[in-house]
Amino acid sequence: MQNSISTSRKALYGAGDIMGTLAFTVTALFLPYFFTDVLGLPSLLAGLTIFLGNFWDALTDPFAGHFSDKTKSRFGRRRPFFIFMALPIGLTFVLLFAIPIGMTVISTFLLASIAYIAFMTSTTFYLVPYLAYGMEIERSYDGRTSITAWRMLFSVGFGLVGAVVPKMIWESTPTPSEGFLLMAIILAIPVTLSTLFPFFAGREPKLKKSHESNFRKDFKKALKSRPFIKGIVIYIATWTGIGVVQTLLIYYFKYVLNISGQFEIVIGVLFGVTIIALPLWVFLSSKLDKRKAYILGAAIFGIVLLVLLLNTPTVLKLLWFIVPLLGLGLSALHVMPTAILPEAIEAATEGNSGEGTHYGIVTFLHKICNAVAQFGILGMLGVFGYIETTQEILVQQPESAITAIRLLIVLVPVILFGIGIIFALLFKIGRDGNNPKDNQLGEDGNLS
Repeated sequence: MQNSISTSRKALYGAGDIMGTLAFTVTALFLPYFFTDVLGLPSLLAGLTIFLGNFWDALTDPFAGHFSDKTKSRFGRRRPFFIFMALPIGLTFVLLFAIPIGMTVISTFLLASIAYIAFMTSTTFYLVPYLAYGMEIERSYDGRTSITAWRMLFSVGFGLVGAVVPKMIWESTPTPSEGFLLMAIILAIPVTLSTLFPFFAGREPKLKKSHESNFRKDFKKALKSRPFIKGIVIYIATWTGIGVVQTLLIYYFKYVLNISGQFEIVIGVLFGVTIIALPLWVFLSSKLDKRKAYILGAAIFGIVLLVLLLNTPTVLKLLWFIVPLLGLGLSALHVMPTAILPEAIEAATEGNSGEGTHYGIVTFLHKICNAVAQFGILGMLGVFGYIETTQEILVQQPESAITAIRLLIVLVPVILFGIGIIFALLFKIGRDGNNPKDNQLGEDGNLS
């Protein structure tokens, strides 16, 4: 049984997730809205911008992981990235929301695409080494659940900041475009500084055995590992589903429920319950295991999400029952898929190096799926008649667009969570390790 690292090291590592959570919560919740309802970019082009950025980011993820596997420095393999990527991340985050209004549609699209690609590239070379680093410094089964919970404590806490604060800032300025820029400048400070915390969590341990990382071989081997395939399906299905909800949430409040003024309050309660419930899921994981805790959380979130299909007056009456239950399920969805991944990767690498490459593969596939999902979601809004605007000028959306928002925010995530539950039932690695017979895919590629 491996010993767990100290609480202080877990906290320092967990604080490094502030960057990813704060920046990506803001971009997931508000960037599509900024493009369509402030810059006036058609929803199809807004979706294409996000698709191009995520697709490029996905292509660079395996390279970033492989590059960090091969890095040699007196600080270790991963830690140099935590220092060198801090400033580029902060600057590109501000650039995203510095796009001026009044340009042609093509000019806006091109500038937005370049800014988003630059931002996603800089974050890749921080996050992929960061994820691999966490797996390396914490080797115990329950310790990995604990270190993930520390990550999620900072993640959900600053997710709350990223969900509530931006709207408060941009509504305090003369125009939304000025407000979004001010918001980006203010939030860029914690986004930039938080990348330095994991540097002080300590050097990753020396490899027990030398491993010459070969990206092509590592990639092929990873995709033959049954536990790895199952683990990444759980992870990707879950986070893509959450991403769809985040993308459509502000549209849902503004155009379906017509209560955009209560957005901050509702999100505050949602994330507050998510934070409070984190210890509960860590406890349940220790009593059951990670996959059972995941299945329970995903089922709660998916079932409650279906209630949003009811008519608007009914949803408004039930809102303060729906939101806490969603927060309870969301708490499990934040912790468990991420805590499952290290065991899946360890099975694929057989305890050798290559964690960076494998995390690069995970983020590559996740971002490809997320890019397709966001492009499809925003593209569907365009197909169903969504009307873009500038400076948040309120327009009357056609009933077809409102219906599309209502259906997409529920059905797509529920399907994805269902896929995650199925693969969690198939995932066999527990506290005592995995079944060796389950480690590699057979000739027929069967996952059972």
